[in-house]
Amino acid sequence: MAIDKDRTITINGDFTMELSGVIAKSIIELSASSTIEPIYILINSNGGNIRALRTIMAALKNSTCKIITITIGVARSSGAILFLLGEERLMFQDSELLFHEPRGTCTNCTYLESLEFSSGCKEDYNFVIDEILKKTNLTKKKLKSKITNKHYVLTPEEAVIIGAATHIITDFSQI
Repeated sequence: MAIDKDRTITINGDFTMELSGVIAKSIIELSASSTIEPIYILINSNGGNIRALRTIMAALKNSTCKIITITIGVARSSGAILFLLGEERLMFQDSELLFHEPRGTCTNCTYLESLEFSSGCKEDYNFVIDEILKKTNLTKKKLKSKITNKHYVLTPEEAVIIGAATHIITDFSQI
């Protein structure tokens, strides 16, 4: 199967509300144009706004198309959660995933400290935990031990072992 450039969405940068609107619109339009052909989402992102991610996620959940996510560099934070939303999740050999506990509006504090600053932080925290647990074989206890007050960085090999990625690829011809 070759990647269809006309059905590809490339995310190269941080998630913002403006970007999420553009991506959600593209997903809706691609879904309307064909329910048979997959949508490819290429991800190279350090993450960003979790609310922006939820906008994209709503469009994906309403799509009848197969979604194939591909990490072409880094998929960190919200980018890693988006990566998990694919039915097929492909990682280039030199790419990485990074998960961490969400910090809401507080960037230099722990989850517990951020609860004081953001009423939605607990909801965001549970959302992140739930999405990771849905697509991996990690237990809640193990996941929390990996992301509490630190970054959980995964190589493609590690991502396949825990179920986060379905395949490792070395070039686009393998898609």
